[in-house]
Amino acid sequence: MIILGLLLMAACTTLFAKVNDNTPQIKATDAEDLALLKEYIRQKPHYDLEKEQRILELTAEMEATDDRYNTLRKLFDEYKSYNFDRAIVCVEQLYDEAVALGIQDKIVYAQVQKGFAYLSAGLFKEGFDLFYRLDTVGASNATKAEYCMTYARLLYDLSDYNNVGMTHSYNLQGNDLLREALRYLTPRDTINYWNCHAIIDQHEGFYDRAITRFKLAMESSEINEHQLAINYSTIAYLYQLLGNTNMQRHYDILAAISDIKSSTKETVAMRIVADNLNKEGNIEDAGICIRCAQEDAVFYNARHRQVEISQILPIIEQENIRSLEAQKKQIYVLVITIVLLLGICLLGIWMLRRQNRTLKKVRQTIEDTNSNLLIANKIKEEYIGNFLCWQSEFITDIDKYEHQVKKLAMQHKFEELQNIPKNVDAGRKREDFYKRFDEMFLNIFPNFVKDFNALLRPDEAIELKEGELLSTDLRIFALMRLGITHNEVIAQVLDYSVNTIYSYKTKVKNRSNLDNDRFLEAVMAIPSFKQTEMHAE
Repeated sequence: MIILGLLLMAACTTLFAKVNDNTPQIKATDAEDLALLKEYIRQKPHYDLEKEQRILELTAEMEATDDRYNTLRKLFDEYKSYNFDRAIVCVEQLYDEAVALGIQDKIVYAQVQKGFAYLSAGLFKEGFDLFYRLDTVGASNATKAEYCMTYARLLYDLSDYNNVGMTHSYNLQGNDLLREALRYLTPRDTINYWNCHAIIDQHEGFYDRAITRFKLAMESSEINEHQLAINYSTIAYLYQLLGNTNMQRHYDILAAISDIKSSTKETVAMRIVADNLNKEGNIEDAGICIRCAQEDAVFYNARHRQVEISQILPIIEQENIRSLEAQKKQIYVLVITIVLLLGICLLGIWMLRRQNRTLKKVRQTIEDTNSNLLIANKIKEEYIGNFLCWQSEFITDIDKYEHQVKKLAMQHKFEELQNIPKNVDAGRKREDFYKRFDEMFLNIFPNFVKDFNALLRPDEAIELKEGELLSTDLRIFALMRLGITHNEVIAQVLDYSVNTIYSYKTKVKNRSNLDNDRFLEAVMAIPSFKQTEMHAE
């Protein structure tokens, strides 16, 4: 019956493992990347809170500074890939401030940033109309480069969104704009310089060279987390085109992590990671990632991203439902197995109850025996106490005899001295008594001194003199350990007054951090050599 129960438990464990093991076997590096991404997803609110804190600080700064334009520019940089609704309000304010300043370069820059907000939200027509009409005359080279790069991105996004018809034309126009941007970019080692070259290579089919140039851009110390995310995502796409799925997965996850760290809500990396996980059969993690991507798209109000996610989310949810159905069937089998196991357990309990009745009789016999042993122990303690009292009285008598001898000798009553035993030395007798008592006690409680000192503060431990087995302090508590707890009896045994015994006990207790009751309990718990042997066994 026990073997059958163990077999059923093993079967239940196997079934439960199958119910909960729906993730595919993946490489260690993939597993590490995915675990890292999930950890960053858990920390996502922390990064969003940091973003909101920076926004609050810039908002407060805008109220206190005279340079509203540059503060608005910084504020828009925080908003532009974070929340479209707030970004568009901020860029309108940036444009109004530029107009108020009457500086053409700042006016053009504000318009370019508005176009960026449009394309990020999927408002391609509005963005296209703005860039088509925008005149960059009077703008700085940096602003013209920004115009060309942002306009090119709009065309590339239109190409990806349409995916037919005008795709080739959009890509050609985008490449031309980036080549124009390269005319304005100096020095030649900037992030934008290498990124422009890489994007042109990408759309002209030079994928390996594009990856190299994207990585060169990432070596810049000035690159921020958001720019890293864009480069990671593009490199992942290039590896996909090259057929290197391992590197594609790696860089997609890096892009998603950088998006989280920069609180970027207008993003594609998390959606792509979810899509890949779904195709690999990892439905649970795919669901986590796609819901994270959906939250970001809704938060940013990116319409085209929401459309893309809406095409994947139902597929993942459907696969999740199928997985749950399969788990449900396995759970039915598991429940039946558990019921059978429960029946066996109930049968075992019934058998144990029968055995318990027999054990109760044996236990009662043992308890009776223990009770008799306790009584014998009390008798032993009482015997020891009486013996010690008798021995102490004997020594006291000897002391009296010695005193009497000295008294008669001083009175020259030599004839009366013949009735008193010779060579009686009460002090030596008492020292012999202490020694015999110490030896007897330490034979029963060999570790008493060490255990007793452990109850005291380290700097208050009792130190024995050379050749001394127990001190007066220790003898008092040794008698208590033997069960002699009355001060009167202890005083009589050790030939001290009751007040002296009380004083010794109080002084020693004060050397411990334990309160009075706990200290006495600890003393009474110091084990004998028998108890020590049993504990060791």
